[in-house]
Amino acid sequence: MITAQGFATARLGKRQGAELLGRIIAAGRQAGLLRPAPVESTVRLLGYALCIAACLHHAWFSDSVALVAVALLGLSYFVAQLAFLGHGALHGAVSGNRKIDLLFGLVSMSAFGGLGFEEWKKRHREHHLFCQVEGRDPDMAVDFAASLTEGSARRKGKLARAIGRFQGTYLWGLALLFGHSQRVLSQLEVLAKPARYWRDLAFLPIHYGLWIGLPLVLQVPAERVVIAYLVPATFLGLHLAAVFWVNHVGMPLVAEPKAFSIVERQVRTSRNIRVPAIIDPVFGGLNYQIEHHLMPSCPPFRLRELREVVRPLLIEAGLPYHESGWGTALRDVGAHFSAIGALLEKPG
Repeated sequence: MITAQGFATARLGKRQGAELLGRIIAAGRQAGLLRPAPVESTVRLLGYALCIAACLHHAWFSDSVALVAVALLGLSYFVAQLAFLGHGALHGAVSGNRKIDLLFGLVSMSAFGGLGFEEWKKRHREHHLFCQVEGRDPDMAVDFAASLTEGSARRKGKLARAIGRFQGTYLWGLALLFGHSQRVLSQLEVLAKPARYWRDLAFLPIHYGLWIGLPLVLQVPAERVVIAYLVPATFLGLHLAAVFWVNHVGMPLVAEPKAFSIVERQVRTSRNIRVPAIIDPVFGGLNYQIEHHLMPSCPPFRLRELREVVRPLLIEAGLPYHESGWGTALRDVGAHFSAIGALLEKPG
């Protein structure tokens, strides 16, 4: 029998876990790492917006193929940076003020990225609450195109099984559609529940006005408009998959979340990625996934420093600290998808 994924076992008592989490919070606060970052976040928001404006100008008007290509890659990168900024806003890392953080999220995600911020906020909070709990973690809610778990593989129908057995081969190609699918699914959910997500509904027209309406008014050729809108989202999908999938895919599942202290559950289900500091922005700081899940309100650009506080305390408490190089993590993720796919070759 092929075994593709195990379940985490609680080793630390809840009281011990609460005490450990208290020590981590106290150490983080003493080091000044948990305070919000309104000035830095505002500067980043304005800087990324200016970079997107410059890239759009070249993507729409430049006669140089090379410059257009660079502009399209730039659009993908800076839209990702705004998404990371919105992610920080969701957790209160921007200002700690709910209304200001909400505005940051709506501007950075809904207006620039076309992703419903409040709709995504609901899903992402559930991910933090139920990380690696199958059926509760929305980031695991994929069944047809791919399977993350043995349970998902067993639920597949004949067509999905026939396709899914090759998921270890095709999944990274499918990642090119990840940015598009996230945008479309989020917008459909917003449209389905307009009363609940009315703020997203108000900001999404700004998104289409910027990316579609404005260039048409400026008489940019329609094919340029389409290319500047769709190609960066395609690159973005591969970027986000390479950054997000390594965080939890293949890590142990949690069958009984109530049996775990908060700190142990988050640590056992998360994987950190070791990269040089200069590469941290590519991840939006989320290569420090353990620290992020323990202290989500920490601004992403302080997570590297927070690691130096958190890691010794976790090791001292006897908890595992999963950390690997990016290449190793990508291979592990690929091997996990292949192992799950292999299950689909067997009936039943």
